[in-house]
Amino acid sequence: MAKGVCVSGIIENTCEFIRIHDHKGACLKDDAPYQVGERWEMDVKKAWNARQQPHIEDKQVTPHRRIGQISMKDLTTFVTNNCHITKGSIMELFDYKLTFENSHYPTAYITDKDTPDHSVEFWIADKDLIKKVYTFDTGHKIYYRYGDYKIKYVGFQEPLEIIPQGTMIRMSLANWWSKDPNLEDRCYLQLSGWY
Repeated sequence: MAKGVCVSGIIENTCEFIRIHDHKGACLKDDAPYQVGERWEMDVKKAWNARQQPHIEDKQVTPHRRIGQISMKDLTTFVTNNCHITKGSIMELFDYKLTFENSHYPTAYITDKDTPDHSVEFWIADKDLIKKVYTFDTGHKIYYRYGDYKIKYVGFQEPLEIIPQGTMIRMSLANWWSKDPNLEDRCYLQLSGWY
């Protein structure tokens, strides 16, 4: 997120994905206390400034206390047993609603013409994802290549050279924006982490 960090969670008793905002609905700062695998007791409600679909996961939270930590293995088991996971090709992500730019290494996005009802999901890819660093005017950016497609990496984990086929990956859709005033706003596909 341009104005903060994107921290997601899963409400254990409903398996609902959430994107955590602070108690006032603001984006979390870099020093947010949450880490992958932590369990928290908190009050959760729809963020007053929740974005339009597909970003239905925006919630403002009031944390009460950290109640524990689960291992990556247990986290993966929980997600596998309780959450929807897309398995297979990149084309299947977000209910087959991704569009691919017509370029040498296209990126995927959605438009408001065909919007999925969520902006976060897990994916088990049918092939390896290969790390590639691209240089732009604003600096270096890490992407992962899935065949001829590229996916921007926005996570906090140390990037792997290869994310092996069969790894559970967390995918998300970025905020609505347009990189060209002549184009419609889009939500671009991004890779947030792996388990």
